Amino acid sequence: MRAPAEESCAWTHERLFFSSDDYFRDLIAAIDRARVSVRMESYIYQSGTLASRVSASLAAAARRGLKVKLMVDGMGSPFWGGDDAAMLESAGVECRVFWPPPWHFWQWPFARARAEKPVVGWLVWLGRSLAHVNRRNHRKLCLIDGYEAWIGSMNVTDEHLSRASGGSEWRDTGVRVEGPGVSALSEIFDRSWASFGFGSAIRSAALRIRGRRARDAWMNCPVRSNETLRKRIHFARDLRRRIASARTRLWITNAYFIPDLHLLRALRLAASAGADVRILLPGPSDVALVSWASSQFYASLLRCGVRIYEYLPGVLHAKSILADGWALVGSSNLNQRSLRHDLELDVVLNQAPSVLALERSFEADLSRAREIRLEGWARQGRLRRALGWLALLVRNFL
Repeated sequence: MRAPAEESCAWTHERLFFSSDDYFRDLIAAIDRARVSVRMESYIYQSGTLASRVSASLAAAARRGLKVKLMVDGMGSPFWGGDDAAMLESAGVECRVFWPPPWHFWQWPFARARAEKPVVGWLVWLGRSLAHVNRRNHRKLCLIDGYEAWIGSMNVTDEHLSRASGGSEWRDTGVRVEGPGVSALSEIFDRSWASFGFGSAIRSAALRIRGRRARDAWMNCPVRSNETLRKRIHFARDLRRRIASARTRLWITNAYFIPDLHLLRALRLAASAGADVRILLPGPSDVALVSWASSQFYASLLRCGVRIYEYLPGVLHAKSILADGWALVGSSNLNQRSLRHDLELDVVLNQAPSVLALERSFEADLSRAREIRLEGWARQGRLRRALGWLALLVRNFL
């Protein structure tokens, strides 16, 4: 049951996507019909077939006279730029890199001052980079004309596409939404764009005023972002509360599962209360260290009645939660990076067809997964146990 605050600004339209092919086909079509603006941020924007299609659509929109902005993450896309950025910027697209690496000189704030004082510029960049090296922009967001938003786990890279489209057929979940919450998403994008990783010092006065006016509104909206410590703490606590209080079902799909002690306790409470707790995790993974670390939690959860599955057809990259009738979709993983460090973005879905679609997708995914049994898991090899223990030593970076 959703809270009245969330209901008061519920989405007027929701459409879920469980295929990256379908998601990007419709997203590109939305960019092509945009009339005012397109604002996009992606953790990974990697050269390839998909990036070429998206870039061509963004460039065409800018040539039509639209205001087009693109932000990529400096760690997720460390070598993005060059001809790709030149083509976009020549068409009128504004491009920025969140926490740009040192070779992206053109992205540094106060570039002119640093060009005049290069030693000082390098020292400032080095100090800030060391302080924020573990803070990345992991969001995947596209805003069209300020009234529709596209959110999920899909990066702009061929890996997410089906094999028929030249990809690796990763399993992802995305959603297109319309409604009052889009204005909150616009605020979130604007703050990231203004600071692009260098803190609030370069934010405009207008943004600070808008931020103060919205201070009490973000808790009353089906948008969950964690760009401030207050939001991060609030939404983490609320998620644990919803997980612990689930009474009929708790179905979790997550790509990188390294829970902290508070989250583990919430999962155990839900299972002990009789809820149907199932967690779907990757079988094959693009980050082996995470899989090894995740496996260290299997035994304790299985003993509490939690059922764990590993998805087999390909890399599972989706992030969604069904807790009784409450549904969440977005970019957040249940790992230390998302819980403590990275900028993430999720949305609460409140329409019955969306909840039903997530239910059916979860059940379909389980039919292509193997269930982990406690008896069999107890016989796992010593090598995997050792690898898992070693991976947990660097959990804050996973």
